[in-house]
Amino acid sequence: MAGRDYAHSRRMIKQAIIGVLLTLWSSAAHAACPPAVAADTAAQIRANSERLVCMQNELVEAARQRALELELRNLRASLEALELENRLSRLKQVPVYVPPDL
Repeated sequence: MAGRDYAHSRRMIKQAIIGVLLTLWSSAAHAACPPAVAADTAAQIRANSERLVCMQNELVEAARQRALELELRNLRASLEALELENRLSRLKQVPVYVPPDL
């Protein structure tokens, strides 16, 4: 039981670290887009439109990343289910009692 709790806490710590790293990555990627400027001239309007395109590209990338994370999570769950099924199939089969005919 203690081993299971230890493994669970390690998994939670790993997930927290991954979450922090993803947050830092997304904020760094967001910083890659130029800042907004007052839209008074054509050049400023063009700069803002380029910023919007950059942000849209970042959103597309973030959505793709989330889809990959979801797929990975589903694959891990499938693998865990298969491992559990494999462990259960390796258990010794208990013979079924068949009463004798009278």
